[in-house]
Amino acid sequence: MDMEAQLNENTRNITALTATVTQLSTVVGYEVERAKEDRGNVKDVLTELKSLNDKITGIAGVQKEHSGAAAAIAELKIRVDQLKEWKDKYDLSNMNTRITALESVNTKEEGVKEAVSTGAEWFWRLFGPAISALTVAGCAWYFSQHGMNSYQHTEETFKGSAIHGAITGE
Repeated sequence: MDMEAQLNENTRNITALTATVTQLSTVVGYEVERAKEDRGNVKDVLTELKSLNDKITGIAGVQKEHSGAAAAIAELKIRVDQLKEWKDKYDLSNMNTRITALESVNTKEEGVKEAVSTGAEWFWRLFGPAISALTVAGCAWYFSQHGMNSYQHTEETFKGSAIHGAITGE
């Protein structure tokens, strides 16, 4: 083979090789761009996964609170049932009438007390001086009739043997 044929063949090979390299670089460029897009997509997927994980954690917290609330509701149901039993056992529906009756009795008693005290006050205002005068007269008559006249007041009653001397005030 001569030089020119060799040069032509080398040129063809170089051209084919150049075309292949160009094609490979284009494919690699596309693949790099796709890899960048894929990385962006992977980042988006990771962000979504983190968001889902946060939501799942939140749901787990809500579920925990729900179970706590369910326990509290069950306890409240038990207490309500107990209150219903107490209501049936201790029926308080008649208590209002009993309280009203007791209040009316208390009001009546207070009215009677006030009426009696007012009556006693007016009785004493009207008849008190006469009763006092009759009492004094009765005491005077009793003492005059039953020998109380023998009592006499003398100076000797207030004198007695003196242990000290006269009190001079000094």
